[in-house]
Amino acid sequence: GGADDASLVWSQEQQKQLESGLKKYPAAMDKNERWVAIAGDIPGKTKKDCILRYKKLREELQAAKTNKK
Repeated sequence: GGADDASLVWSQEQQKQLESGLKKYPAAMDKNERWVAIAGDIPGKTKKDCILRYKKLREELQAAKTNKK
């Protein structure tokens, strides 16, 4: 529990905004600037929230691929 729970809860709308932000701002950008820009498009989410969410999603994707053997 605790205060961190809110940052782990993402609405469908926020999830869509993250995905469109990742497409909108290319990986070629400066990493810090890119995440600041992405977070700026998502009300209620910080740069840190977005990075953590992205890492979690990527880990889940990797795990899903691994489990398909």
